[in-house]
Amino acid sequence: MELQLLGILRDFLAEFPKEEQKRLLVMLLANGMRAARKPGLADRVEALMEPASASETDSSKDTR
Repeated sequence: MELQLLGILRDFLAEFPKEEQKRLLVMLLANGMRAARKPGLADRVEALMEPASASETDSSKDTR
């Protein structure tokens, strides 16, 4: 079931080509995760929408 759901989510996201549309969908997903009391997962989802340079900086901090 999880793989089918991932495929559906991928198709759904593909329907929204603009970056700001995808950002809003990611925010909705993260808010749903927080409502389900999964803030760590919500943070991870939101981190995907951060600029690449910010995530690279964060990952370099992890290796120290």
